[in-house]
Amino acid sequence: MPQSVATVASPLAVGLVACLIDALEWPDVELPHRIVFGFPVVRLIPLSNLFRPCEQPATISLADFEAGGKGAVERAVAHVARNAKAAIARGERARVAAAYNQSVAEVSQGQARGPLPCSEVERHNFERLHPIPRGAIPKGETGDDWRAIDDAGWSKHNEATDVRVR
Repeated sequence: MPQSVATVASPLAVGLVACLIDALEWPDVELPHRIVFGFPVVRLIPLSNLFRPCEQPATISLADFEAGGKGAVERAVAHVARNAKAAIARGERARVAAAYNQSVAEVSQGQARGPLPCSEVERHNFERLHPIPRGAIPKGETGDDWRAIDDAGWSKHNEATDVRVR
């Protein structure tokens, strides 16, 4: 099990999950395998058999996606900063806080690393790295509360992913 996966999945009893899947006749029989080896987040994502049929092929090639990685960290930082400044100017400081607080919570729970300064990312030569900027959207009917979201559309992850659900 890769260390990044173990950090998140270590408290989970994978054998028990496999038994429950069998006992409940749960359609996603590959779930234990993906818990151990990780879940793909770009290109072809395996079927889970949980959702209605749908097919949406990638609209850009993997090569084009990877080619856009150079400078992506700086572009993502600038994008988040612009959005945060605009939200604060509109009086939506809670929107910025929701995105930040969710990120801090994920790091403290061991689900993510960081924050990393751009210099450290560059030191590791992550030219193919495509960060997904985080923001927040209104939660609920009143819009008084915010929910953190990751913008995989901006980072082109959505365009580079084949979605096939049967």
